[in-house]
Amino acid sequence: MTLNSLGLVLIAAMAGVPGCTGSRGPANNGTNVLLIVLDTVRADRFSCYGNARPTTPGMDLVAQNGIRFENFYSNSSWTLAAHASLFTGTYPARHRATQETLSLGASPTTLAEILSDAGYETFGASLNGVVSIKSGLTRGFETFVEAFRREFKATIKNETGHLNNIAFKRFLETSDREQPFFAFLNYISAHAPYTPPEPYRSRILDGTIPEERLTRAAKLRMTDHYMDGSVTEEDFSVLSQLYDGEVNFLDDHIIRLLNILKEDGRLEETLVIITSDHGENIGDHGHFAHVFSIYNTLLHIPLIVVLPHGRNAGEVRTDTAQLLDLFPTILRQCGVDYDEPPEGRDLFSNGAATVNADVMAEYYYPRQVLSVFDREELIDNLERFAPYMRRLRAVQNGEYKLIWGSDGSRRLYHIGEAPGEKDDLLSGGGDHPMKSVMLAKLEALLEVHHGDTPIDPVPPVGWMVSGMEEEIDDPELIERLRSLGYIR
Repeated sequence: MTLNSLGLVLIAAMAGVPGCTGSRGPANNGTNVLLIVLDTVRADRFSCYGNARPTTPGMDLVAQNGIRFENFYSNSSWTLAAHASLFTGTYPARHRATQETLSLGASPTTLAEILSDAGYETFGASLNGVVSIKSGLTRGFETFVEAFRREFKATIKNETGHLNNIAFKRFLETSDREQPFFAFLNYISAHAPYTPPEPYRSRILDGTIPEERLTRAAKLRMTDHYMDGSVTEEDFSVLSQLYDGEVNFLDDHIIRLLNILKEDGRLEETLVIITSDHGENIGDHGHFAHVFSIYNTLLHIPLIVVLPHGRNAGEVRTDTAQLLDLFPTILRQCGVDYDEPPEGRDLFSNGAATVNADVMAEYYYPRQVLSVFDREELIDNLERFAPYMRRLRAVQNGEYKLIWGSDGSRRLYHIGEAPGEKDDLLSGGGDHPMKSVMLAKLEALLEVHHGDTPIDPVPPVGWMVSGMEEEIDDPELIERLRSLGYIR
């Protein structure tokens, strides 16, 4: 199979990229992998995670026939950093694809590189401009479809369905059935702006909301909230319903995707993983979108795993796990060895279900976010943004969560008793015996995982005013990023 044989907009992501050095050779057990990332979907918006609205009937059924992880967390609250942790099995402190750097470098080795070296056919598709060639996230993919491109859309005029689903179906039709595949798909639909089409809007939304309220809410952006506070509680209520409508839209298309694989005949031999990269704040904790914070509204994400031939079907896992754990888990399920010790853990190793591991998340200086604001308005209102000009880290284990700020702030929550993170045990300058315990856990994780180069104590030059548009010479990609609110 050649790169052009699919008739898609294909990017030769492997061209000029040397083979990874961590793999021990082309050994695998033939297990296919379908890794689905529902961009910007928080766990509690799935029906099976407690949402009273019927947002995910299809994926609820998948969970009943698979394994659902109740306490699964992202390693960051932004797409680039979270995907980099997923693909490299490392924390942002090591891979450095953060709000400050805006891309993934030549190391660490990615999951796609390892599986490609082990004999896998690697395929990816994305509608998110951040998950693209420019960001460095596509290393190791033999075929990667940037499905937002006009050129790709022009090739499918006579086909109906979700763009990612069409791309995946075409891949299956031309793939080598004697070779296992690793397929990754990023679905961006739940990302702002929230504009669910029919019938998903009517299924979820309160039918009494005036059309003008819906129109106003759909046009609101995080800049409206953080710059002048014009987003009201009523707006957030409407936005919350629109967001759930987007999740319902995704549910339908993920089931259609799995039916494509079933009709192809390879579903039973495929490891299916449904997860997210981060969640969303819709007025929660005084925030809008997934910026400036690392509350669990942003970190708690769904994870549904369907093992080949339905092994362990119906299991519900309550142990604490994190996004980077999928790296060693996938490799182990595929029978692929890797020399470097993983930073995460295999979620199906002996005794894994009984381990409430310490999990860490990071959020760096908000260079990318602040670049979205008008520069002059930002400078005139710096005092409004002063509390957000810091790095954040969080460590949690299912009972307690500590949020550390580079500005000296510390917040401690007993999430085992009060998961809403509303009662800071350190408020008013108080102390708590778990503060030192959780700080020690955080320091231990950073000591092991910070990488070879210490993180600078100050942000990089230009972090406050230059964003992704400064580094991208691609008008179509700029257009896509602007539509998602990543740039002005």
